[in-house]
Amino acid sequence: MKNEEVRESVRALLEQGVARSEVFAHLTAQGASDKQVALRIASHLDPAAGQRYRSKVRTLVGLMLVQAVIGYAFGYYAGEEIGAIVGVALGFVIAGAALLFAWGFQFGGVAAYNGFIWLWLIQAPGVLGALLSHPSLGTVAAVAIEGGLLAYVWHVRQCLFPAFGLLGPRKAGGRY
Repeated sequence: MKNEEVRESVRALLEQGVARSEVFAHLTAQGASDKQVALRIASHLDPAAGQRYRSKVRTLVGLMLVQAVIGYAFGYYAGEEIGAIVGVALGFVIAGAALLFAWGFQFGGVAAYNGFIWLWLIQAPGVLGALLSHPSLGTVAAVAIEGGLLAYVWHVRQCLFPAFGLLGPRKAGGRY
């Protein structure tokens, strides 16, 4: 089965109230790969979980909006040394990234949560290197705040998409 067919089949079956294990068995019997079906099932947002954890998602979006404002100010002041237009442009780029994550979190895409986590993990060596080379109260506070935000994003993702691990769908006993 093609990826789009699997996605539509998973969505349709889960919206009809079919159990996830039955959807998995049905689609793998039709020739779809285990990993492909497991990924689509794990990335499907259960409407009940979306309602149950709506306040956590709203809190996360609010935190990202605050980060966008701080990011704009930081980008503006960092780019202003080169020129006023560069400051405004850099501020918009930094704030735009935070706003894109806020939009992704609000509309329930697991890709936004995974993207934020992976982006932080990719940046972690550089951030920790900067912390060790120039330790200051501001650097420690920034790393602590970002680490806390990462932990909260991870927590909200696990609440909304409990079948996801770090790299993709969880395996139990070597099976999805």
